Amino acid sequence: MSFRRPAFIVRRTAFLVTTALTVTFGCPAAHAEPISRFYVFGDSSSDVGSEGFARRPTNLGPSWSEAFGSRIGQTSTPAFARTLDAGFTLIDQRLIGGNNHAVNGATAVPYPGISSFGEQIDAFAAAQGRFGRSDLVFTWFTRNDITTGFFGAGYDRKAYVETYVAQIARLRGLGARNLVAVGAEVHLLPERLLLDAGVPTALIETLKIETNASEAALWPRLAASGVYVLDLNRLAEDVRSNPRKYGFMSTTDGYQGRGLNDGVPSQLRPGDGNVFTEDGHYTSAMQTVVSDFFFAQLRARDQFRTILLQSGQAFRRDAQAMSDVVRAGFADRASTGSRRVSGPWRVYGTISGVADTQPSAGGTDVRLGTANATFVAGIDHATDGTWLVGARAALTGSRGTFAENAGQTSREAALFSTYAAGRVLPDLRVHAAAHYGIADFGKIERRAALGPALERAEGRTSGDHVAAEIGAAYSRHIVGGWVAEVRGTSAYERTGIAAYREAPSVLSLAYGSSAYSSVLGTVGLRIERDAPDGVIRLRIPTMSAVGSDFMSAAGSD
Repeated sequence: MSFRRPAFIVRRTAFLVTTALTVTFGCPAAHAEPISRFYVFGDSSSDVGSEGFARRPTNLGPSWSEAFGSRIGQTSTPAFARTLDAGFTLIDQRLIGGNNHAVNGATAVPYPGISSFGEQIDAFAAAQGRFGRSDLVFTWFTRNDITTGFFGAGYDRKAYVETYVAQIARLRGLGARNLVAVGAEVHLLPERLLLDAGVPTALIETLKIETNASEAALWPRLAASGVYVLDLNRLAEDVRSNPRKYGFMSTTDGYQGRGLNDGVPSQLRPGDGNVFTEDGHYTSAMQTVVSDFFFAQLRARDQFRTILLQSGQAFRRDAQAMSDVVRAGFADRASTGSRRVSGPWRVYGTISGVADTQPSAGGTDVRLGTANATFVAGIDHATDGTWLVGARAALTGSRGTFAENAGQTSREAALFSTYAAGRVLPDLRVHAAAHYGIADFGKIERRAALGPALERAEGRTSGDHVAAEIGAAYSRHIVGGWVAEVRGTSAYERTGIAAYREAPSVLSLAYGSSAYSSVLGTVGLRIERDAPDGVIRLRIPTMSAVGSDFMSAAGSD
């Protein structure tokens, strides 16, 4: 929505009413609306105490979902209260209203006596019914399907993938639009703990191989359905290779409390520089690093959308500035910066600079501030006082900075336009314009803190913009010196960015091509009255709603 300032000019009094009609299209795969609520489905990697605080799968301190919730001003509390007997057999389970449905030991494929993905969705449907439009939904099931299958009836990779995909479809059916799936890392396993428990090295390697194979089969299916897939492997590998960078002393070769026989349970041990607790889950320190990683990768998606939107809006502003001149017909041909070169021909040029701020697109994003410098040059021709035709080029360079030290951008762009305006009848004027723009994003940098570590990712890409507009205005004298004018415009625009891949780093991501498209329409009414001694022209704000949608191949690290 844009507003034109009231203009006070002697000789007329006018008022204007404009309605904007918008049609949008596209395949929305990523939404950056403010997160109203977030939900978690999964296993012990996400369980925040379904069996009581003493059985939380981390030591005292936040789990990843609790840390993430605090980043967006929300909480993560158990959806279930479960009671188990001494043999770990479930005695009772009841819903207690939390947003975290993850349960220790849960699997995607149903197994007797084990909480499953489908049962968690059933419980959500019974308690909440449906997701809101701007809810964020995490799913994180690690290796329980594989290990349960190994020690049971056998593991069926195809059944695992098909079941997972079917449950995602159920979440979609309940209204989930912003879905994030987390992969099970294999580069950071509690190997020392497994060896101490008597697990053969060969079985550990088999577990890694099967985890990789299962995710290689699952992730493309999730991405194809618009799920944002987060891969922890790059982070896990960096933590294992550089533990001190993240504040750890021991990774795969140790775990919390190893070698101590004091009987103190894992829950009561403070963070001691280890990645793993006594039962093989992440300590709170590592949970915080994981939460920071999730937040950074979600913000990356929203930042990318903000860059795309700001690019399209910059092209639109440039096109609208020119279209305003065209709609005005010949009145602006004497404007500053232009000169007549031969009879009806005119050339013009301007140089300008402006600072602009793109508000947060929502989600986890922050606002993007830019400094822009633009050079405009054009030429047009007036034909026998009835038609105006011309061409124009606008070159822009911009540098942007995300708030909260979250990254920087640079962009060079060019917009080429052709236009025409004329009077086809004494009371009827028409105009048309076509635009083609290209943009080079020489730098898209992201920064994030992962625990005590500071990480950055950087890439570059290019984009384009096409737009066309046609319009007409019909005016008639009515009575008493009053003039009524009805005007309307329709326009199409599309802004796209090519496939994008960041240089290798802990945070690096790759995206398919992205675009947003709009069909815009406006209808306006102006009434003016001539006065013998002058005019006051008063314009009320003109609303120009912009319809846009975001299309993207699902991003994954």
